[in-house]
Amino acid sequence: MTGVTEQLLTFVVHDQQFGVDVLRVQEIRAWMEPTPMPQVPSWVRGVVNIRGTLIPVVDLSERLGRSAVTPGPLTAMVVLRTNTAQGEAQVLGVIVDTMNEVLTVAPEHFMPPPALEAGGSTSAARAFVIDGQSLITVLNVDALFGALGGNSTRS
Repeated sequence: MTGVTEQLLTFVVHDQQFGVDVLRVQEIRAWMEPTPMPQVPSWVRGVVNIRGTLIPVVDLSERLGRSAVTPGPLTAMVVLRTNTAQGEAQVLGVIVDTMNEVLTVAPEHFMPPPALEAGGSTSAARAFVIDGQSLITVLNVDALFGALGGNSTRS
């Protein structure tokens, strides 16, 4: 939506397609079970050690209010760079069911999320893209994960 062509890394979570700006992607990794952490939001599965750095691992499905992802043979972790509300950089892993592809999208193919009234929020979606018969939700990763906050916790 910047007026220039954008590349999106696309993936599937619970049969829904999502995309993120490839410039936010640090790497894609095979699934690895995170070490749980106490007193974190339920959608934070724990942490993993990637080359000596502890990275929080989040369940996108649960963060969006759906059931947690059950890891399978195609489950992957997309390591993303986000920004906190204070503007600080942070890295985290996002659990996805399957990886799709990298799409190159012209600016005119981005559709803004609809304005919702009566308390609805579309802050998780930065935009939508129609790809053939599929609707891809382009995630606003800073709004979704910037604070790593939440109401529900795991203990």
